[in-house]
Amino acid sequence: MVHFFEIVSQEHCDRRNVVRAGCLLRWMDICACLSAEKHGQLSSVTLSMDDLSFDIPAVLGDVLEICATVNNAFNTSMEVRGRALTENTENAEVRIQGGIDSQMSMNLKPKVWTGNKKRLSIMLRENLNLSAVFPAGENSTVNRSMGESSLQMTKVVLPSDANHMGNTFGGNIMSWMDDAATVCAIKHIRHPSMKPETTVATIAVDSMAFIGPSHTGDRLNFYAQINRAFGTTIEVGIRVEAQAIGGNMRHINSGYLTIMAVDMQGRPTAVPKIKPENDKQKEQYMKAIGRRQLRMERKKLTGENKASQGLSWNWTPDMSSEISVANIYGLLKVANAWDLNWIVQDLPKDIKAMNKFELKMQVTKDTWGLGLATIRFSGIVSCKMIDMFKKLMECEARKDWDMAVRDCKVWSKIDEHNDIVWMAYPAGFGRKPGGEKGKPKDFSLLRTWRLDEERYIIASRSVNHPSLPINEDKERGEVFPSGFILTPWVMDDGMGDLRDNEYQEQTSFDYVVQLDKVGQEMAGFGNPESPYIKIMAGSLTKLCKTLSEL
Repeated sequence: MVHFFEIVSQEHCDRRNVVRAGCLLRWMDICACLSAEKHGQLSSVTLSMDDLSFDIPAVLGDVLEICATVNNAFNTSMEVRGRALTENTENAEVRIQGGIDSQMSMNLKPKVWTGNKKRLSIMLRENLNLSAVFPAGENSTVNRSMGESSLQMTKVVLPSDANHMGNTFGGNIMSWMDDAATVCAIKHIRHPSMKPETTVATIAVDSMAFIGPSHTGDRLNFYAQINRAFGTTIEVGIRVEAQAIGGNMRHINSGYLTIMAVDMQGRPTAVPKIKPENDKQKEQYMKAIGRRQLRMERKKLTGENKASQGLSWNWTPDMSSEISVANIYGLLKVANAWDLNWIVQDLPKDIKAMNKFELKMQVTKDTWGLGLATIRFSGIVSCKMIDMFKKLMECEARKDWDMAVRDCKVWSKIDEHNDIVWMAYPAGFGRKPGGEKGKPKDFSLLRTWRLDEERYIIASRSVNHPSLPINEDKERGEVFPSGFILTPWVMDDGMGDLRDNEYQEQTSFDYVVQLDKVGQEMAGFGNPESPYIKIMAGSLTKLCKTLSEL
């Protein structure tokens, strides 16, 4: 392990006397490279950074202790874990991967367990494939175009900016990237609607990759653009290109920084919304939500608080619109995917004997190779679609037809299309066969509903909501987007008329439940006679009977 100390002076601080992120990046990169060279006994260069978060600000006069240690060594690279401490309080954590020489090609390898790697791949696919139907979701009523705040900044690499091998010191490049992102963010918040004392602070740095080297005498061009605004924070994308005198421009680095607008006391302040103007800007705008959610998931996976490592998304007001759309999208994506090799499975014998509602069950295993499994029930009930929708929305009445639920209530109303629902199940529900009965189980769910193209959609997924903390007396369960899709049941009479009055009083429904590996074990997936499947099928049968008697 390598240690060194820095006293925070005025030259290191912004106008709030808080240490600038660029200074901290430079110091931590120095320490990480020293640690890598001490281990490898060869010159090392920084190739990539996993992520960096600033949890507690360091201020003027603080003594910072920077430490770095090699976590793992690969063929031609090392994973180095760095940490900055101020007054014995952890301030930031970064993983920087250093190499034995400057010629190697590297892939980032975060130190997480195999199961968590699988979860990261699930989150990546779920988030980065979101469709372009996201609403803006920001709190400000002011719209500003991306072009208003984008900028280009040029630096000349002087001998003092190079390391002992003549390459531009990576810490300096990262510091300059932070400078460009900060100026870009300041330009964005300079608006008559903002208070004059509002400033910005970098709170996270994500996925910086050094694609190629630069050298003394090179001109470095930094291109900064705000990709999206999230309430009080901004994602700034940075691209760095290098050019020798008379040479061609070459791409050497890219990264994303998250910057927060704050007042002079450090309190978050709402920022203007951003408006993309062309296809390239729209692409970055849409992908920003996926990157943000992935950062949140990665922080949970690599954090030290194991209680936070789950499938639940962290709900926040500035993310409300995006998470609700992703909730609907996550349900429809699997429900409409007939290429998943759905397998028709028999209903439990006692349910099959009383089935008057054309109830069918289908299952699919290892959804898209992600280790998920899905159960899909389909049926037809003699009632209007609006009546079935209203019945399903009655939370407190759910225990009248759902044989597993012991309590269900709307915990918090969000808006006209979203709420937070709390559901409670008895001890032993969903336990593994032969397992201990354990504690009662509850769920914290974001419920989202839409009327879309003459169909009702009710989707629910696990979220962490501040109004519904974990109760130590209960085991908190988690689910992927699941729920109901309702459509009017129509019959094609061969004459082109699909709206015969006799059938307008009937509703076709799909009930979809997505299960991870743990959920599959608890549900006895693949066994139609498992208690879990019997309860689900029996509850739907009871619901259909209740609706048909309305």
